[in-house]
Amino acid sequence: MTTHVSSVDVDVLSASIRLRPKRRVRPGDPVVSRGERLRRGVLFDNEIDIIDCYIDLIAALAIAGGRGFQRTFRRHIVAGQTNAKHLLSFSDGAISACVYENVENLVVDGIVVNLSTQTIWHEGSVNAPIQPWRSSTVTKGKFLKADRIAVLKVEEPENIGGVMLRGWTWFGDVFRGLPRGIPLYVSSIDTVGSVSEDPMAFTRERPVAEEMRRFDIKLKLWWSPGKTDAFIHNEHPFLETHTQIYGYGRMQKFRQRKAEAVYEDVVMAPGFTHEPFCLVTGADEYKYPWHRYYADTDAFWLAIELHPQTPGQ
Repeated sequence: MTTHVSSVDVDVLSASIRLRPKRRVRPGDPVVSRGERLRRGVLFDNEIDIIDCYIDLIAALAIAGGRGFQRTFRRHIVAGQTNAKHLLSFSDGAISACVYENVENLVVDGIVVNLSTQTIWHEGSVNAPIQPWRSSTVTKGKFLKADRIAVLKVEEPENIGGVMLRGWTWFGDVFRGLPRGIPLYVSSIDTVGSVSEDPMAFTRERPVAEEMRRFDIKLKLWWSPGKTDAFIHNEHPFLETHTQIYGYGRMQKFRQRKAEAVYEDVVMAPGFTHEPFCLVTGADEYKYPWHRYYADTDAFWLAIELHPQTPGQ
């Protein structure tokens, strides 16, 4: 099995190194191996030792169990940090994307998505809320407290659509049912943590959470040029919603699997997150209408997915 180490993991390793107690090596001190210094929790002699330690720790993570171990390690490190920041795997020079955890009095610019079950507040002449799994666009927005938020911002719009040159995947290579003529591209998927949520509270079928379920939160970006039909479908083994990041489009619902059977258009503008489309029909079972994203202009939109955890996960 091949294990990929993302920028998130490097951020965590960097944090762990910064948290180590500082110790200077003095003349006459006995020579201690790098491995022994690390075991004792002391700072490294120089920058080369720090780089070497990055390599050793990344290799250890890969050997010790892949992404699952890395997620556990990351949660352990960030548990005591305020405003812990993790770059998302699809963040690049065109669109910056990161997640902050344990937020307190944090100032950010961009589209902010509340990735938690609690309402969060940002400061203004009148403080304003962002409801769970919803979003807003802020300029120097100060967030008073939050469990977890995603922040995305278009940094360089020129040539922004060249995602296939930046490692993105044509969705037809993932899903064989996609017609060859649809220019729909998807980024890598980033699992940013887990959350306890009542599925029926997520879908607004229940006003107050009662029956909690543990979910992994997965984020990915989509891109397509204007006038793209991003494929009518109705099957997902998870809960989802979407946030518009760039351009304009529509989330549409259909009575049948054909464009002329549309019965609802939800207009998507930058910074907007739509209501969930599904209803809960059983344990980890969700019924979606026929639906699709339709790009009116060149567009990027963020998928926010809650995947039920398996027993023992």
